[in-house]
Parts: sequence; structure tokens; C-alpha cells
Amino acid sequence: MKPLYALFLIILSTLLYSCRQGKPVNIVGDLGLCDTEILVRNWELTAPTPLTIDDENISVKDQGDFINDYTGFAALFNKTSSAPDTSGTAKSENFVRYPYHVKGSYLAIDTFFNRALYVKNYSACIIKSDIEQDAGFIVSGDYGLKVWLNGRLIVNKIKQIGIQGYEFVTRVHLKKGENFVMVKSLHNEDKWRFLIKLCSVEYARDNSLNTAYESFIDNYILNPQDTLSLLLASPFVTASKGAQLLITDSKKKVWLNQHLVKGNKWAVALKIPENTYQAQLITDRDTFTQKIFVGDCRKYLAELKTRFAQFSANQQIINNTDILFSRFAYLDTVAVEHDNLYERKLTALIFELTDLYEKVKTGQEAFKDVPGLHIRKQANPEYASESYMVYIPPGYSKNKPLPLVFMMPHKTFLRQFNISIYLADMNRVEFVCKQAKKYNYAVVWSSARFYEQYEHTALVPQTIFEIINEVKKDYSIDDSRMYAYGDCAGGALALFTGNKYPSYFAAIGVDGPAISDVDCSDYACDLTSQKLLSSDFYNTIENYRNFNTLIIHSRYEYKSPFVRSEKLFDAIKKDGGKIELKVLHIEKGKEYAFIDLMPENKMVADIFKFFYNKRKVIPDTVTLATWQLKYNKAFWITIDDIADNKKAFIQAVYNAAKHSVTVNTQNVNSFTIDASQLKNINRTSKIFVSCNGKASSHSVSKNKQVSISIKKDVKRALVKNAYTEGPVNDFYARPFIIVQGTTGDTALQNSFAKVVDTIKTNWNRNFLDDSCFVKRDSDITPTDIAKYNLILVGTPATNKFISGISKQLPLIITPQYIAIAGKKYQADSRYIFIYPNPLNKQKYILVIGGGAIDPFPPGMLENLFFQGWYDYEVWNNFSSVDKGYFNRYWGL
Repeated sequence: MKPLYALFLIILSTLLYSCRQGKPVNIVGDLGLCDTEILVRNWELTAPTPLTIDDENISVKDQGDFINDYTGFAALFNKTSSAPDTSGTAKSENFVRYPYHVKGSYLAIDTFFNRALYVKNYSACIIKSDIEQDAGFIVSGDYGLKVWLNGRLIVNKIKQIGIQGYEFVTRVHLKKGENFVMVKSLHNEDKWRFLIKLCSVEYARDNSLNTAYESFIDNYILNPQDTLSLLLASPFVTASKGAQLLITDSKKKVWLNQHLVKGNKWAVALKIPENTYQAQLITDRDTFTQKIFVGDCRKYLAELKTRFAQFSANQQIINNTDILFSRFAYLDTVAVEHDNLYERKLTALIFELTDLYEKVKTGQEAFKDVPGLHIRKQANPEYASESYMVYIPPGYSKNKPLPLVFMMPHKTFLRQFNISIYLADMNRVEFVCKQAKKYNYAVVWSSARFYEQYEHTALVPQTIFEIINEVKKDYSIDDSRMYAYGDCAGGALALFTGNKYPSYFAAIGVDGPAISDVDCSDYACDLTSQKLLSSDFYNTIENYRNFNTLIIHSRYEYKSPFVRSEKLFDAIKKDGGKIELKVLHIEKGKEYAFIDLMPENKMVADIFKFFYNKRKVIPDTVTLATWQLKYNKAFWITIDDIADNKKAFIQAVYNAAKHSVTVNTQNVNSFTIDASQLKNINRTSKIFVSCNGKASSHSVSKNKQVSISIKKDVKRALVKNAYTEGPVNDFYARPFIIVQGTTGDTALQNSFAKVVDTIKTNWNRNFLDDSCFVKRDSDITPTDIAKYNLILVGTPATNKFISGISKQLPLIITPQYIAIAGKKYQADSRYIFIYPNPLNKQKYILVIGGGAIDPFPPGMLENLFFQGWYDYEVWNNFSSVDKGYFNRYWGL
């Protein structure tokens, strides 16, 4: 009955006016039966009037004329007439009541009145409650607001930022019957809007709607003689039987275990030494955990940094402590006021450093199998190391692998991860951890080289996989329960990654994904349009059959259009994919205009719930579509070779009883079956394969790989494959070294040295990473050739490495011309091309050279990791004269 009652409740709340006296009535039932929010839609408004000095002092609590705001205007709102007032009670106001029904997300007063800046107005309504009940009361507006409920002032503030969804949330009591709401709203500049919503107390508590929900301490940094002041910041948290306060140090020694009397505010005398501590407050239904510090934190951290110096030979310790100390330096520099949030971040940082030191000092494992929230850095010093944050729930056991949620990065400011938005939004982080604890998930956050600019290349997904593999070195993670969460651009990244690597995640959940509108099914796309193909989810829509997907979106979201999510949902559903679309709405199908006004925590909670118990099960049927061999694997099927410039498709169905696989393909030249993933298969088994109607039988090899060739091909020295197929931007998805030449003409050497500097600067500027390695041509080792892609800067005359492999390159340089794969260009041209390394065909070389001494054109080297959607490009006279792709045999 609960869903039906909730629907009835929602429909009732859309009634525009009560028949009695024409009042703007909003009817609500038992909010406890409704797992959503009720927008207060029916209002009466007064016409705007100019602001006064008193209006600008709205933050002063009910002095002078502010009392008349309520007593005078409330009386007028309760009159039955809506004619102009002439009694003088409202002073000079031309008091006309205008009916207003909210059709979107909020009262758009500016649009309704089309009035100038620096004005005010009053709005009023009736909330008619079916029962007496407590409720969550959600308020937001653009500038200044005063809100009364039944004569009690509950909001009184001026702010400088625009409307937000949950900036003011409190607990109110609704009488059975009519409850009078009045709002005074100021218009200073730009927009003039406000909203009021209702929800159940349970809903507000479950979704931590109060912005300081997890905070319960007034000051987190204290002196030894200070009293610890505790306050339940959220009105939705109760301690009806009292609370329990537990304080422990980093060694888990208990320093205080005290029962607190019933209430929401306490003062506790501290008699503990200078140190860092964990404080836990246990209430009726919640357990809150924060860190505190007693003493001089700056002096303490300086001494701690000195102590860590003795471990300078341990690169992992240095990497991980450096990012924490640099975070402290940043926080201490940018925090204008050392407020509550600043202190929460700082004390968490101190506790983490102390815990690390205690473990390292005593020879314990400092990084492996340690529960909690940690900022970490990749341990690989040989390549661009990325920082990340990981949460491991307290019940973790290495004998019970955890599910893992990767929080996809999104477009944001170019900042190091340890000072990024992902760490700054501590309230969101704590809510995510709360949900992860509920479902026993590990959670990982990282920028993953996604900052201000991103193209749909393999670079970011490969970085994500590197970070997950790093986490798996320290914790036991269940590969069958890997999930991806993303919002906005992060949502698009999650959907892209799932499409290209369809057997990596068991489920993907996104809210408001900023999906590209590219759809190559609508027009001719081939590999000459690789940028379009990489941004297109539709041409390989079949891959969404392999995992579960949830999209949460609002029909009127302006930042990421709903129609794109709807189109993708329809396409996946039509193709047989496993997808759900949750449309955000309130009553009568009226969706919120902006996803920003929806409870972000609610969407996180819904997606984490969606992930629960979804497992990646090896299917009997595998479907895979791809244009590029770098995206060639799904479960037990790998496409090894495809037709040139065509979309490849394969569907394989396994019959365990018959040990048979039925395969249908399009534009696939060869593929491999990984029999180790199939049921009832061993080394003595035979697999019977029917491929496009042609039957064959195959013995299972030692590694249980069965390779099937469909189209016989002339054996070539080079064929594009999953490791080396281009384009240029694919080079950067794996570790690389820049190889600088040491021979030849000095002027050319100087010119190429500038190219090396430009490449390094470009990489560092875009990824905040200065570990872009440069080696001289004479210093390259066999290990380098085995492990790295190589950027070869120069010509055979200026770079020994290029000279040594020149006969195996598609490059000819003469005084009369330069030729790439037989195509001739002017002798003074500059060129870039990607090619398999002749000394290791599983790795790339990226050759950058030319015959002119003049500086290289700036645009030629700009952001190759984003813009390099080609295999080769030639420049002359500071303009690009040709670019394109090599064929599948690395020729033209």
C-alpha cells in the first residue's frame, strides 16, 4: 500500500487552490510514507517594492520593522480579498495578492513580475497536513530570505551565491490542518527565485540533507585545558536515551568512554595529553566519527615530518607522506578562516600521518589491509604517478574480497588531486563513505588525468585501471563486483569506459551524464572519423548488453540535456541491453528543472543501492562490437583482427553440455576463445565451433586459448593490432620516454631541444606531472625498449636511435623531399607519425622531426594526447598540409 499512498499524496499536493476562501493550499499526507520530497507549489505573491536600508540588514534578528513584516503582512494574507490594501497596515506597499503555481522547481519571481533590481516582495501559502507530524523543511533562494512557519521565524539570511538545492534544511512541526507559511524575499542582482520543499524526517536523515550532518564538534583543534563542545548539527539526529562518547588514539588506546545525558548539546572536560585522537559519538541510530587534535598542530606536524626523514630510502613512504604534508601546506595557506570544516580536514590529515608513522616505526604494514579513508599515491616511480583516495569499511577482512566503486572524475579545475574538489567537498565524501559502510563497498576517487579537457581516448580509462590495480595490491577486491559511478562529464566517462571495456564493470550508475550527441548511425562514419567514433555510443550499442546500467536524469536539466540520456536508454533497451532510466520528478510528471536542485546524496544512495549484489557472471552469450582493436575484448571472446575501416561485430553462444560455441561475425578476420572461462572445459576437452555456419573442432591448448581464423590473410611484417594501431593520442595511454638526439647540426639540435621542452611542458601543464622522462639517444637500454613507448625527436642525422632503425621506418629524407609511406612532401616540412617500434612491435614510437631549422609551429605539438586523432601529420609554412591514417598494414 505504501507506493499507492505515496502516489495519492503526490497527486493531492498538486491542487492549486482550496475551495474555501480561495487560499493557496498545499495538501500533504503522512510524509513518512513517501520516499521523496514535496515541492510547495501553490502561493500568493505581493508586487515588488524597493528595498530599504532595513531590508539590507535582514541578518539582524527581528528588530523594529521586521516584527511588522510578519504581523502586518500575515494579517493581510489571511484576508479573503485580494484587492489593494488601503488600511495603512502595510505602510506604502500596494498590497495586491497574485496567485502563483510553481510549474518547475522554484518560484521564479523575476520572470513573473519582470521587475528591476533591488526590490523585495512577500509570498504566502497554506500547508494543509492530514496529520500532526514533524517534517524536513528545505529552503533555498538567490539572495535574501526570511521564512516564517506558523508565526515562527525559521530562516533569516543574506548570501552572495545563487539558489542551491539544500543550503538550509531544518526540522519543523506541522499541525494537523492548516499551517501558514510566509516568505520575505529580496532581489539584489541576477536571478530572483526561491523554493520550499517538505520531506519526512526519515528521508532527511537517510540522505544526510543537512550540510553539516556528520559534524558534531564545535572545535576540532583544542588546547589541553579546553572543554570539548559537542553539538548534533543535524536536527534529524536524536539522542533520546543519551549518547556515548568514545575517544581513542591512533594506537586504538581508549582515553575517554563517557555516557552523555539525553539532549543534543554537551560539554566534556578533556584530561588527555597533546596528541591526535579519534572521537566517536553514538546516538539513537547514528554513529559519527571525526578526528580531533589537542595541542599545537603546526609544531606537531613539523616534528612529525622530521621523524619521517629517517625513512627516506623507502619510496612508497616518501610518496605517500609528501602528498599529505603538501595538503597540509595548502590548507594552512588558503584557509582564510580556520573554520569547522577546515579543522575537520586538518585533524583527519594529522591522524592519518600519525597512524602511518606509528606503523612504519614499529615495522607494521602501513598501507596494506588498513581500513579507513586514505589519500594515497601510486607506488610506481617510473611513470606519471597519480594520487587517489580510497575508503575501506571498518568490517574489512582480507579473506572476504570487497566490492569496489570507482567514483569517475569529471571536468574540473586544473589542480593536484590532493588539493582538488574531490577532497574539498568533505560532506559529500563522508556521505559516500557512509553509504559504502552500509553496503560494505570499497570506494576509490582520483582525477585520473581528467581535468579541464578530455577527449574519448584510452588515456583516462587506462589510468583508472592502473589506480584500481594499485588498490588491489593493498586490499582484497572482488573482481566480479566492480562498479563505476559518475555524474555530468564523469557520467559520460563511465558510459564510455563501459562501452569500450564491456566486461570490466558489473554495473554502472550515472546521474545527469553529459553524453555526446554524436550518433554515427545517422550518417557515414568510418575510421577516417576516429574522433567521432570514439565519442559515439550508438555504433557499438551492443556492448551495453554485457553489464547493468542505471541512468538518473531530469527532463529539464540544462547542463546535460535529458533527451540524450533518453535516446541512449531507448537505443540500449531496443538492442536488448540491461538498463534502467530513473526520471527525476515530483508530482504529476512535473520534473525538476535542474538536477542541481535534486538531493545529490539521494542520487548517490540510489546508485549505491542499485549496485548492491550485482555480480559480473561469466555469460554463455557474449556480444562485442568495435571499430578499434584496442577495444577488442569481452569476457571469453577477443577479436584479434578486423577488416580495414569497418565496424567489427561478434556474437558467441556457448553450450556447456555439448562443449560447442556458435559464432556469428561481421568484418572479423580472426578471434580467440578463452576456454579457461568456460564451464566443463579441461585440457583433454575438445571445443566444437560453428562460425558463420562453418563447423570445426579444436583441441584445448595448455593455456586454454582457441584461435579461429575466418579470413586468410597474406602474411605481413606489420599489421595493426590491439597494442599498436594508432592514432597518435593512443601513444600516451602507456608509459613513455622522450628520446633526445645528440648528433648532427647544432642549429637543428637546438631546434629539436625546444621540441623536447615543449612536449614536457605540455604534459606537465595538462596533467600536473613533472615525471615526463627524457633520455639521450645513446642511453636507451633494452629494458627501456621492452617497457616504454618512445618519442623520437629529430632525424636520422641528429638522433642515433632513429638512425639505427631508419631502414625499418616509413620515412625517407632527401635534399629534394621528405616521404612518409611513399607520399612526398617538401624537403623543409615538419612531420609527426606513430608507428610500431621495429625493436618491439608491442610498443609504439612517435617520430617528430623535419628538415627546417625554424621553430616548430606551436599548433603542431599542442596537446597531442587530446588532439592527435591521426597516425601522421605534415606541416609546412606553419600550416598543416596533410594528415591521415595508415592502413591496417601501416602503409598508405
